[in-house]
Amino acid sequence: MAAWIRYTAGQDLQGNSYPVDDPLAKRFAELHQMHGSDPRALVAAYLAMDDVVPNALAQDDAFAQAVLVAYQTLTQGGLREALAGL
Repeated sequence: MAAWIRYTAGQDLQGNSYPVDDPLAKRFAELHQMHGSDPRALVAAYLAMDDVVPNALAQDDAFAQAVLVAYQTLTQGGLREALAGL
């Protein structure tokens, strides 16, 4: 989930843009624009998409925290650091 959220940013860690091939790409871009500087708010916004994330999963605090930690690792340390932590 964290990797998907990171992918939907449409920009790599070096600032290079890439196309997000998803029917909801515009919606994702808006979420990143609104919450991109606040990982906790961004993850919460993605989990609140009840047409994408099942409510039971979205309400699971342990899942939400795991997604947040993984997302922060991806955005701060990159893929290599995220994979090293597995």
